[in-house]
Amino acid sequence: MKFMKFAALVMALALCVVLAGCQSNESGLDTVNAGKFTVATNAEFAPWEMVGEGGEYIGVDMEVAEIIAKELGLELAIENVEFNSVINMVTSNKADAAMSGITITPERQESVLFSTPYATAVQSIIVREGYADIAKVDDLVGKVVGVQMSTTGDFFVSDMEGVEVRQYSTGTNAALDLAAGRIDAVMIDSAPAEEIVSNIDGLVILEGIEMEPESYGIAFKLGNTALCEKVNAILERLLSDGTIDNLYIKYTVGE
Repeated sequence: MKFMKFAALVMALALCVVLAGCQSNESGLDTVNAGKFTVATNAEFAPWEMVGEGGEYIGVDMEVAEIIAKELGLELAIENVEFNSVINMVTSNKADAAMSGITITPERQESVLFSTPYATAVQSIIVREGYADIAKVDDLVGKVVGVQMSTTGDFFVSDMEGVEVRQYSTGTNAALDLAAGRIDAVMIDSAPAEEIVSNIDGLVILEGIEMEPESYGIAFKLGNTALCEKVNAILERLLSDGTIDNLYIKYTVGE
């Protein structure tokens, strides 16, 4: 992610996506736990969500969730689950929202209501340093590619013919298998890819790979337009005043 262009790109994409999101109605603000804003996440997706040294939940999404809860006058409650369960937490009425670097897709919009897009990313390919057999996306054919289960990286390579897809609960687990030589590559969102290669020796991100940009959104239960609208108003301010930009910088470049 090029954070210097972050807010402008997000706002442009928002015009295309938000029309499919919230529509106003007369319903009140409902939450699954009275007095709380309950958010489902998978805290294995740095810099967006992770577990801090003290066991607390930190990251861009987690700080944004804290701001939203405060402005709604609610206490933030985090439910840390597997990524492939975060949307189900919302649809099954166990959480008010899901925030976990969730890409807005037409398929997901059939089951949940998405907020205004608040971040953008692209897919990246991680390989072992010096591994020359993969230089472009098409070179994944005939290879074993690790993905975090139910992510857009998973969806992308699963649609490619001739690719053996190996699913993992986290991108880090996939990367550890890559470093050990058990798979040939990992596909994951750009920011987590940067975190992974900075923490695991011998791995690099392929350069010159052009992928379509994706938009992240907060997922709500279908029909919960009152909550979605209130969160949209907060997100739009956090985008326009640079708060989300600054949080991204904090968790990538540093203070």
